[in-house]
Amino acid sequence: MASIVTILLIVSLVLGGGGVTVAAAQTSLPDQPLYVVKTWSETVRTSVTTSEQARLDLTLELAERRSAEMQAMLQAGQTPPEAVQAGFQSQID
Repeated sequence: MASIVTILLIVSLVLGGGGVTVAAAQTSLPDQPLYVVKTWSETVRTSVTTSEQARLDLTLELAERRSAEMQAMLQAGQTPPEAVQAGFQSQID
């Protein structure tokens, strides 16, 4: 019985902790460590969106997000990474 409780506790911590990490990553910028988690969660979100209209709306939302990120970096005197610029261009296309 103790081993089942331990396994359930570990699974809940991993899943719960993952959700907290994804939530915390949503405000990260390209030069921050959690940015990879943010873009990964966006990719997953896009891939599970089944409606074509909803996918288009989400893509536009993400393009606006990339634009805001690049503006924030430029205002801070930093140059957005090439990958972010390319991702933005891809979403626009």
